[in-house]
Amino acid sequence: MDRTTGRAAYRACRDILLRHRDDYDAAVAAFRWPDIGDRFNWALDWFDPFAAGNPRIALRIIGEDGTDRSYSFAELAARSDRLATSLAAGGVAPWGWSWRSPGGWPGCPGLAPGGTLACCAGLP
Repeated sequence: MDRTTGRAAYRACRDILLRHRDDYDAAVAAFRWPDIGDRFNWALDWFDPFAAGNPRIALRIIGEDGTDRSYSFAELAARSDRLATSLAAGGVAPWGWSWRSPGGWPGCPGLAPGGTLACCAGLP
């Protein structure tokens, strides 16, 4: 299965859930796991194409001290790409593991997509 077909199947499934977001029973009845193939990578196949050049706010973090940080989809994609590149350069192999230090929220935007790009699991 190619990336376009997997992305279309994922999007169709997502659209069903969005359509029924206010009706749990209808969402459960309509939901079917999409056939996305065995090589679907959420970061590469879904997030990056959606985020490319997208200036809309994807993540907003308001700290306990009132600090307010916002990140666009495009910014998160760039951060995740840098993180994936760094993980690979540091020897994290696809399907490997990566550890991060606790309390790192200021540097965390992009962690999940970045780890997904590198095909590794991150543990807090």
